[in-house]
Amino acid sequence: MRPNSGPGTAFASDPRLGRAPIASGHARKGATTRLPRDSPSWTSVIRLGGLVGISKVLVANRGEIAVRVIRAAADAGLGSVAVYAQTDANALFVELADEAFALGGTTPAETYLDIAKILDIASRSGADAIHPGYGFLAENAQFASAVLAAGLVWIGPPPEAIESLGDKVKARHIAQQVGAPLVPGTADPVADAAEVIAFAEEHGLPIAIKAAYGGGGRGLKVAREMGEITELFDSAVREAVSA
Repeated sequence: MRPNSGPGTAFASDPRLGRAPIASGHARKGATTRLPRDSPSWTSVIRLGGLVGISKVLVANRGEIAVRVIRAAADAGLGSVAVYAQTDANALFVELADEAFALGGTTPAETYLDIAKILDIASRSGADAIHPGYGFLAENAQFASAVLAAGLVWIGPPPEAIESLGDKVKARHIAQQVGAPLVPGTADPVADAAEVIAFAEEHGLPIAIKAAYGGGGRGLKVAREMGEITELFDSAVREAVSA
């Protein structure tokens, strides 16, 4: 869901929301399965554990990516900790994890985007590493920095790389500096739908409207007609702010 065939891209800025309440939860043990030690998956995952001294991984995500990380941890002989929203209490990733802690909410802002809650659970569960999966906080440099500041292993790119490349405007500037081919795009975030319309009039349709810090498809819209730009712009901003 990353349209890239249109003539241009307009970027909108979106503030990040912060939350600080403490999580409630429970821990439980579950069965795990492991691959033979001579399998490629075992070798690649256990090597990471040996290098950084990981024994238990908290997965700061949900759904299929959480299932994959939990299974990879089990294959490597590592413990796993799941965190979940109330609506995911009976999900497969919660069942597969060695330990599962409720985040005490239902919306993304109350659960999978709440840095304080996730770090609190990491501390209480004894996890020594955090895997962000994709989407949610995976492209949040503040989260990566907070994980490292807490003395935990961050399984992901350095915060500096996330800061530069997670912001689509900064990433575009970097691409321009190294001479990478790019479709036309706004140099800086646009302030309102009128700027997007002006951009479309200059470069033509369709155009992609992307939140500067959007991720996982949130805050991304494709306008194929002038008449829908205002509605799509407003929708992209709402999604990015609430994400």
